[in-house]
Amino acid sequence: MTGIEYFSRVLNDPAADVTRRDRAAACLALIELRSGRVQVLGKKAAQQIAAATAGQGTAWGDDLRYTGSPVEASVDWADLLKLDPHAASMPPMPPDDE
Repeated sequence: MTGIEYFSRVLNDPAADVTRRDRAAACLALIELRSGRVQVLGKKAAQQIAAATAGQGTAWGDDLRYTGSPVEASVDWADLLKLDPHAASMPPMPPDDE
């Protein structure tokens, strides 16, 4: 039986003393960290992960999902120019296919 197997068995044993389980967890974490199977994240990586998963599992989680441009693709620029009285002094908008 390896050390990882032993500490895992002690950690998962509900009849084991709480102090013994805590010590087994600490030893197991140290073994896992030294083995290279677990990588410690830096602050930037942790922030990127937190930002990517923000709101997941909450009622407002879908509010953060980007669904596309707020301006619809079928906007007619001529109609927009009619709404703005100062549009004549504005340079023309470039076509979308550039």
